[in-house]
Amino acid sequence: MNARKNFHCKSFVLLILFSIVLGCTHQEVVNSPCATLNATFDIKPRTDLALAFGNDAIKAAIDAMAEGFAKGAIKSVSKLTDAGKNAAVGTANANGKTPSPVDVAELEKYLSKDVAPAIKQNPACNFTVSSVGKPYVGIEKVALLGKGDKRIPSVWVKNTGQMEAKCHVTINLILDGKTQPGIIDFRLGPSQIRRLSLDEANLPTDDIEAGKTSLLITVVISYPLELGAPSITSQETWRYEYADKDFKLISQK
Repeated sequence: MNARKNFHCKSFVLLILFSIVLGCTHQEVVNSPCATLNATFDIKPRTDLALAFGNDAIKAAIDAMAEGFAKGAIKSVSKLTDAGKNAAVGTANANGKTPSPVDVAELEKYLSKDVAPAIKQNPACNFTVSSVGKPYVGIEKVALLGKGDKRIPSVWVKNTGQMEAKCHVTINLILDGKTQPGIIDFRLGPSQIRRLSLDEANLPTDDIEAGKTSLLITVVISYPLELGAPSITSQETWRYEYADKDFKLISQK
């Protein structure tokens, strides 16, 4: 009789344990965003970080963190954050961006508090990065273009965001310390590129290309992130390097 009671008790306990395990397993599968094969987990970056580093850099950070965690090489949040920060800064610099120390500190907070926990909780996910749902206008390149017997300073700007931008651009040519200003207003749609040329600029091309006259081009771009919002402003200064016959970005704000 006692043996039969013990058998029933053990069976009842096992049934409860099995129900708990089954319930937990079922709950985990339902809540997981990556329960299916090759499912994705979309991460929307903070707008200020996307503007400071660029989406490519944010994606590089997340890829480095996810890969390190998946391989088991990196487990702690601090080391995941370091890996992401290094990847983001390296990619941003390669793309011509120079994030400030404040930008880097904000990136570390974001990666530590938002990205690292998501990666640790969803290791099976393929992580993607959404484009910023706002305009983002930046300089693609600066060059001297030939036009007849003249060389025309030109600036290419691109909107890599997802909304149209109403741009106000000031281009200052600085020849041996003397400034020739130019102002251009225009609209730029998502993924559009526009070349801005200062056809009226009278440049001593031979002296510039021989290194006898220094040429700096400072570009200030202002535009609102959304209708009715205050404008944000960025500024870049490019210097003509006569040895390379090309412009080099020397400062960015």
